[in-house]
Amino acid sequence: MDRRQYLTAVGVGFTTALAGCGGSSNTEPEQEESLEDYVQLRDHEFTQPPVGSGLNMDVTVENVSDSTLSLVSVDSNVYIDNERVDDGGVAFGDLPAGTTETDDLSLIETTGDIWSEITNYEIIVSTHPEGVREELQETYEFDEFNYPPE
Repeated sequence: MDRRQYLTAVGVGFTTALAGCGGSSNTEPEQEESLEDYVQLRDHEFTQPPVGSGLNMDVTVENVSDSTLSLVSVDSNVYIDNERVDDGGVAFGDLPAGTTETDDLSLIETTGDIWSEITNYEIIVSTHPEGVREELQETYEFDEFNYPPE
């Protein structure tokens, strides 16, 4: 056997042995983390700001985890058909476990002259809990825009 054949045989044998090392495992796959295991969107309501034009969206979130969340972000996009006409956001810092908080995000471009044209909007909630590998995010889509209240 020449050197090239020997190296090829050893390489194939090593690869086969290495592939066998993986074997089957009795460990169960890790359960994927969900945003709603940590924070939940409890409510939202459109209101007019005391000064200026546009709308505010009062959003309520609850930390349903056992630890303080250092940052919870809530963003919103407003659409007429498929065109985004406004967006806004608000951040909740250091939200203790079991706490529910409400704050408003401003939708400055969502003025009275387009209220009847708005077709849908979405709310995006995200957080990056300590010990979780990546940011968790959930998008809530709403197909009706009912403002002003009747």
